[in-house]
Amino acid sequence: MSRRKLNTNNPREFITLQQASDELVCTRRFLEKRIEDGELATFKPSKRLVRLPRKEFNRWIESYTCRKLGGLS
Repeated sequence: MSRRKLNTNNPREFITLQQASDELVCTRRFLEKRIEDGELATFKPSKRLVRLPRKEFNRWIESYTCRKLGGLS
């Protein structure tokens, strides 16, 4: 069975809640609340594992920043 090589030049397609909270310097609970409120989409490969699609996470950061700053051009 061959293993698929990861492309290290591109950011990962999915990130964990811990990685996302480290990047934003916030708590996991903050992100969990955003998920519960429907602001962030997730991928759940199992009952306990939660992953955030990188594109969705970046989109959410940009939309949240634009909302708070009154829209950036």
